[in-house]
Amino acid sequence: MTGLSNRRAFFEESRHRLQQGSQTLALIDLDFFKQVNDRFGHDVGDHVLIQISQLLSEHFEPEALVARLGGEEFALMSIASEFELAQRLQALNKVLTTQPLSISEQQIYISLSAGVVTVQTEEGLNDAIIAADTFLYKAKDNGRCQVRCA
Repeated sequence: MTGLSNRRAFFEESRHRLQQGSQTLALIDLDFFKQVNDRFGHDVGDHVLIQISQLLSEHFEPEALVARLGGEEFALMSIASEFELAQRLQALNKVLTTQPLSISEQQIYISLSAGVVTVQTEEGLNDAIIAADTFLYKAKDNGRCQVRCA
């Protein structure tokens, strides 16, 4: 639906990229996405996911691997540093919170929360995912609409 890689493709490509050297991983979750579905309906929610996917692709591809892991959760893998990737995600967040998505004559403001970590090796990918997820939940617990990293 979104045109992005799925979970399986993300992990396959991630392992390949990590054979080339360390990468930075970001796990991203849309804030209060359930409220979008509840208020505007699932069709509008699907269009939000599509537009967010396009924005992530525009802001991070071709150097980054961008994927939808499921629901409103996305992942990025990039050669950028943690700090650089976190800054770029926060800049995208600023765009999202100041310029609404226009869907079916609705103006929808959305934000994202993210956790960012460095992955050194293919063997460290699972631990990095756990760490990025921990940072993601710290961002959510601290008020959302933010990016957390080491």
